[in-house]
Amino acid sequence: MHLSPEKKIAGILAPLFGLRSENDLGIGDVAVLRELVDWAAEMGFKVVQLLPINETGNDNSPYNAISATAIDPTTLHLAPGSPEDLTREDFDSALGMSILRSSVTAR
Repeated sequence: MHLSPEKKIAGILAPLFGLRSENDLGIGDVAVLRELVDWAAEMGFKVVQLLPINETGNDNSPYNAISATAIDPTTLHLAPGSPEDLTREDFDSALGMSILRSSVTAR
């Protein structure tokens, strides 16, 4: 894309955690980002900008990344069949374990 002061462009800024789909785990993921990019292109937007999605430390600040290249694992799209070798049983097991861990931690 060639940027020029003579040609104006429009774009969208969105935090990934604010993008939701029916099948995400409640925090947005890269699959819904693909949907946003497709929608933005259809609407004529030229740029989609995100808040940082790097993996973070214990404070969860997107501006305190522990890596410049690692994506936060919570933003990966995980569903049965995505990645291809993730079985329904493994997916349900992992999801159940996270629910169990969160209820124990809350006590």
